[in-house]
Amino acid sequence: MKTHVLLALMAIGCSPVMAEDRSASWPLEIEGPALYECLKTTEGEINPVTYWRVRGIGEKDADGNESLDLVKPPAKFELVEDLGEYEEEHVLAASRKKITVTFQDYEGLCTFD
Repeated sequence: MKTHVLLALMAIGCSPVMAEDRSASWPLEIEGPALYECLKTTEGEINPVTYWRVRGIGEKDADGNESLDLVKPPAKFELVEDLGEYEEEHVLAASRKKITVTFQDYEGLCTFD
């Protein structure tokens, strides 16, 4: 059964995106040369983490939408559009404390060597 990728949902603002569960090879390593439409998401402010996702590697969902698959960092990223910053509230599992996480999304072209 396919698994919802919550980070992909957060990255594109609650659009119905499904991706295959690829836990054995997560994140995917793309062999180049290859050029993909991609989404770069930075999370956090103190210790930022960057996530890279590419469109169209996995299967399409029931509605025909292409998946966003988490991949290893590309060799080159060319910015197409700054999609802006947004915040999401999360609950920490251990303490049940609510925290606000800030994300910044960028759409662009990723080149893999």
